[in-house]
Amino acid sequence: MNKFSALLAIAGFATAVSAQAAIPARLLGTPVPDSVASRVVTITPNTDSINAKWGHSIEFKDHGKSFAYEFDGPHADDARVNLERLAPAGMINHPVYAYVAGSPVNG
Repeated sequence: MNKFSALLAIAGFATAVSAQAAIPARLLGTPVPDSVASRVVTITPNTDSINAKWGHSIEFKDHGKSFAYEFDGPHADDARVNLERLAPAGMINHPVYAYVAGSPVNG
């Protein structure tokens, strides 16, 4: 691969990552009370990803804190969501991604 091709590949990857980061959280889903979550996931230092289904709510626990989120937004289907963006500040201290699938519109 020549230098130009490598630069194009890197630029494409950076664009894809920044495009996901540019999606407002409200378009990915809705924060919900912990009590309505249908699933509980404990984040550990080894957790790097979780699978989620569109329309389902999950309570996330880490460092004695928790939050719940329902992945029901129009941009949640087939999304890779960095949970650090959704969690209360300082709760998750490393990248953890939720891979969301199954929108009734798309699948």
